[in-house]
Amino acid sequence: IVNEPLKTSTLENLDYKKCLRALTEIIARTYHPGPEDNSLENAILTVADLDQRTLPRLQSQDHCRSIQNRIEYFAFRIQSGFVAISLVLRQMNSYKAQTQQQKKSIESCRASCLQTLRAFLDMQTFTAVPLRTWTFLHNAFTSALLLSILDGNNDGDARMLQTSLIDIIMRSEEEGTTAKGFRRCFGRAEEDLKKMLSGTYKPGQGRTQNT
Repeated sequence: IVNEPLKTSTLENLDYKKCLRALTEIIARTYHPGPEDNSLENAILTVADLDQRTLPRLQSQDHCRSIQNRIEYFAFRIQSGFVAISLVLRQMNSYKAQTQQQKKSIESCRASCLQTLRAFLDMQTFTAVPLRTWTFLHNAFTSALLLSILDGNNDGDARMLQTSLIDIIMRSEEEGTTAKGFRRCFGRAEEDLKKMLSGTYKPGQGRTQNT
């Protein structure tokens, strides 16, 4: 049975699973040239608007009535934030950006990175799910690294979140609560983020073909 495509422009009261499906379809449509509705700009706006089309418990923690509700609340922010990041980065690479447009795109990307990273950090305060989920770890580390690229070490809020991520990951490794195979998959990202925060990072430093 093939499910009918979701029409995200008319849907309301989406649950978590339907939100993930909507995000997937938003991305998929941008890879098919066609009407303006399939443009990256429209996709970015649709993702931003999706938050207002969800169930109340995905819009505000005040409506969460269980741990599962809270997990889905933060998970949605991690996922939607990262989708926004990927779309904005593609948009930045798809044209010879004018200075004003480039600045707007950078600010949009930065805001989505902050959203994703904050959601990951908030979620891990009451459950180990984000620390054991590869997708969430990937999105958090990518957001943290991008913030260093976009802001350098000049943004205090970003730096605080990045430092918190490193502290939490190091503690989690000591306690054995990280995802299986963490070092193999995320060890390089962790070390690069540490170097970026300390100001000693150099692209490709210490890497060989077999590492």
